[in-house]
Amino acid sequence: MRYGYRRIHILLRRRRGEITVAMISGLASNLVPSNVKEFGAANPRVKLNLALFNTGAEI
Repeated sequence: MRYGYRRIHILLRRRRGEITVAMISGLASNLVPSNVKEFGAANPRVKLNLALFNTGAEI
């Protein structure tokens, strides 16, 4: 987890790169839309990939 946080902070400083977020599909409809929109507006050169899974075990 700490590795992931370090990578995100590095990308935020450079403002370019790629981030992949894996989550349970039920969370996606509630948490993702506004956060993705805000993140994309603030970081247009960062590609954000979302990986949706049915259960936490799949992640």
